[in-house]
Amino acid sequence: MLGGEAEINRRAVEETQKRFPSLQIVGARDGYFERSDEAEVIAEITRLKPDVLWISLGAPLEQEFVTRNLDALRGVGVVKTSGGLFDFLALAKRRAPLWVQRAGFEWLFRMALEPRRLFMRYLVTSPHAVLVMLRAMR
Repeated sequence: MLGGEAEINRRAVEETQKRFPSLQIVGARDGYFERSDEAEVIAEITRLKPDVLWISLGAPLEQEFVTRNLDALRGVGVVKTSGGLFDFLALAKRRAPLWVQRAGFEWLFRMALEPRRLFMRYLVTSPHAVLVMLRAMR
């Protein structure tokens, strides 16, 4: 589990282990490291060879990290970027009510909680995502 502040990362690991006691989390590291330390971070990940590498550095940092390092991560089973997932796992941020999640409007709930941070992101990315999906459906 790579990302988040040190305390968020620690609590995310702890809460994940509580919910899934048989899950083996082979490594955890906060996301606050310099780009000059990236090779060391990658070396540790490849040494551990996780089946799933969860990266929670936030957009676009996590996508850029994966793009730069994907070739070096070949020993990893799956690389999954996850945005703010660790905040939710650590119980630091609220999830939408289940009925809102099931209706597909958790993004709207999150935007209502953090409009300054998320409004422009959703304004730009949501129409693009819809366009990509429509093109793929052709």
